[in-house]
Amino acid sequence: MLTEFFSMNATDSEAKHLKLLYKDFPRYYVWDSQIRTWTKRKRGTVIGRLSTVNLVENERYYLRLLLNNVRGPTSFNFLLCVDGIYCETFQKSAHMRGLLHNEADIDKTMEEASTYRMPSELRRLFATLLHYCKPSDPPKLFEVYYEHMAEDFRKMQSELNMSEEQILQKVLQGINDTLESLGKDINEYHLVPFKYVTFDFERLTREITYERNIPIPEEDLLAINQLNIEQKSAFDIIFHHAMLGNSGAYFVDGPGGKDVKILIIPPTCRDPGTEYTTNIVYNEVLMKANIT
Repeated sequence: MLTEFFSMNATDSEAKHLKLLYKDFPRYYVWDSQIRTWTKRKRGTVIGRLSTVNLVENERYYLRLLLNNVRGPTSFNFLLCVDGIYCETFQKSAHMRGLLHNEADIDKTMEEASTYRMPSELRRLFATLLHYCKPSDPPKLFEVYYEHMAEDFRKMQSELNMSEEQILQKVLQGINDTLESLGKDINEYHLVPFKYVTFDFERLTREITYERNIPIPEEDLLAINQLNIEQKSAFDIIFHHAMLGNSGAYFVDGPGGKDVKILIIPPTCRDPGTEYTTNIVYNEVLMKANIT
């Protein structure tokens, strides 16, 4: 589609006159997948757009940037030439055209992404922009889009009893994780008036933090007292192995036609001085009598 777009700009008289951006081309032309070419649109209105590209994809990102700003290109070489000077990369071409290191473009990128990107993606994008685009005022940019980047933690605030300081730390942690992967440190950008320090406990995943803070019903705490002799025997075996830190797989058999239920270790049986992350996988199967 893109190379045919170039070809139309070079050979079609109307396309030459219109000098369209790639995203605007579908308003006037229709892509025919059978013959793999553009034909003139006769009816209907279409709004075109280019798929988003992450800044870390380098040349693909800069090619998209050029296609969104250069009208009527006839080839890739056309995009690479600026005032008669041939650029070896799309990035250099974009730079010579004044499309890079523009504060308005950085702000526009964050503004657009904040309308449909998840907060975790926004934090990664923000860190990427800090590293590659080097905005002149990182603290101000952070202040403007902080609430968008903190939205997921804000929704969990009441459930997990998180303070404003903890939410801020979580947002900074997400940004710093991306910056560390790029060989940078968040403190280089002075986003906040204090030095950010990473603690091991902050590296726990959000899912684990959420699970550890789920309220435990009273009936679950008393469940162990309701086990029969056979259930208690199975419980003791599994619990003993768990306390020793031994891995293993266990199958609790049930009579035909009955649901097979999982045995859950009550929180009261846990060592209060130890933290646990337990994955329990089970399946409730309606067993038939003729299956052995």
